[in-house]
Parts: sequence; C-alpha cells; structure tokens
Amino acid sequence: MLEFGAGAENKKSSMLTRRSLVAAAGILMTMSPLAAGKAAASGRRGGGNGGSNGNGGGRGGHGHGGGHGNGGGYGGGSSKGSGAHCFLSGTRISTPEGDVGIENLSIGDLVTTNDGTAKPVRWIGKMVFERLGQSWPENARPILIQKDALGDACPQRDLYLSRTHMLYLDGVLIPAGDLANGSTIAEVDPDTDRLEYFHIELDSHDVLLAEGAPCESLLVRADYRGEFDNADEYTELYGAVPSVAMLPCAPIAAFYGRRGALASRLRSALAPAIDIRKPVDVIRDQLEERAGLNKAA
Repeated sequence: MLEFGAGAENKKSSMLTRRSLVAAAGILMTMSPLAAGKAAASGRRGGGNGGSNGNGGGRGGHGHGGGHGNGGGYGGGSSKGSGAHCFLSGTRISTPEGDVGIENLSIGDLVTTNDGTAKPVRWIGKMVFERLGQSWPENARPILIQKDALGDACPQRDLYLSRTHMLYLDGVLIPAGDLANGSTIAEVDPDTDRLEYFHIELDSHDVLLAEGAPCESLLVRADYRGEFDNADEYTELYGAVPSVAMLPCAPIAAFYGRRGALASRLRSALAPAIDIRKPVDVIRDQLEERAGLNKAA
C-alpha cells in the first residue's frame, strides 16, 4: 500500500487553522470562473504520430470511469465530451522485461499489473491533438504528477496523465485532476504544438504501473472506441462488434465536478472538529500534506 506522508487522522487542535487555511484556498480555486473562452479557437481534430511529447490533431475526448468525464467539446466544432485521453507519449510502463515507453508497446506484449501479474495488451488506443493557439485548451492539458508526489519513488520520475485518467490509491480509483494541488500535482500547458496520448486495454480493467505509479488500464464503456484516432484498427482485429462495458477493478472515488470539489474542501475544513471526509478527501489532503501545503507560513 502506498504511503502518503504523515497520518491525517487524530490531528491536534492546532491543525484546525492550518487545514482550514488550505481548504479555504482550495475553495477559492474551486469557485473560480471556468476558462470556457479558451476552448473556442484552440484545437481541431487531426492525425499524426507522436514523438516524445506526442503529435496531434485537436479534438474532443471521451469520458470513462464511472461516468467521470468533462462534458462539452472544444476546438474544431467537436461536440464530444473532453474526458480522459490517458498516458502522454513517453510514459514508461512496467513490463516483465523492464520499463517500456508506451508508444513502443504493441498488441500482445505483456505488461505488469499492480499485483505483479503479467497480462497481454489487447489493444492500444491513440488520441492525437494539435494546438492552434498560443496555449492548449484546458481539457487537453495533461496533469503533471511530479516525481515522489505520491510517495518515495512514486512516481519514479515525472508522470503526465490526462485529467480524468485514474490512479489507484489506498484501494480506490481517483481521477488525476481531482488530486491537483497546484504544486506537486498540477495542470500544465506544454510548450509544444503536438500532444499524443495512448491508452492500454487489457482483457479486463486493471491497474498498470506507469513510471512506478499505479494507474488504471482502459475501462471500456459501450461504443466508446470511435473516439480514438485508430478505432479502425480495432475493428480490423476484432470485428465490428459492440463494446461490452467492463466493471471497474476498484471503487471509483471522484468529485464529479466543481460542486463536488467544493463540498470536499468544506469537509476537509471541518475535519479537525468533526471528520466526515470521504476517501478521496483524505487522500487529497494527505498528498497536500506531503507537498508541504498545510504548513504554517
């Protein structure tokens, strides 16, 4: 099980002010206006093959993971949701032969899951994006999880995930964006004109090791594959059969939007007096403690 810094349970009364200040700052961030205007002219759908930072064609994305995904399209008139796009090109995935860049994996290759089992790759979905403005639209930007942000050597080096891609922490699955703290886990605007994301499908939903951090494999939802740029590849391999939805490999703990994130911050602010936090609140708070965000100035 991962270690998340000092225990957050049974804090002294002096922690009330510290945690409340952190929670208050989080509430202000949660209540800030949505940057909706950025999306209007920032991307279009396209194709290409990635380098270390990926290639692209701006597009709307797809949501997965118990319905956790951002609604509304962006760029190029796409009306699709802009949910998880998954692992950024260059991410190293654990395999029985060692860590391998995700862009170098192929169907049939073995990957190592969180419990040490080697499982074959059924399919690898690709999404490519192209920037048409000075900055990336909000929903295309990756979440940077800095080296050691989750624990010692977890991840082993900086890890880049899409916002709704889920990590497996303390027995639950949590979208990366819900753990953002503006410091060790933060949305970034890459200085590149192309991004390429990959997702790994196994025979069932499972937990992979990406840069040593436990991250989900593709959680299949019905009729989702058309969202991927290489959807035709899947059809050629397996036929034009409807997708069968997978069961999540663990409970999903998510905020499901800004209202949920605000409620989480309020629960954290009250925790020193009455702790009614949910698992995602506790994990987020522990990661912020690890980052030093609750220390007195």
